Amino acid sequence: MTTDEMRQAAALLDTVAGDLPDLAVDLAAFHRPDVWTGRRADDFGRELDGRHRQLRTTADELRRQAADLRLRARVDDLLVGPTSAD
Repeated sequence: MTTDEMRQAAALLDTVAGDLPDLAVDLAAFHRPDVWTGRRADDFGRELDGRHRQLRTTADELRRQAADLRLRARVDDLLVGPTSAD
């Protein structure tokens, strides 16, 4: 993998990480007392909260991976000079 590819992959990971936490937002509109109540509504809310935490955790991991790729690209640049696919 070239340093340019590493940076491109890091940018893509950052983009995906930015979008992940919002995936549950549309479903959150259904978790309101004026929509439904009771045990199933409570279960749905807990499940929704759990999924949202998972998405945030995954987004954080993707950001860490992106940072690692950028660091690796920088180190490669310093050690062997910039590389590209050309």
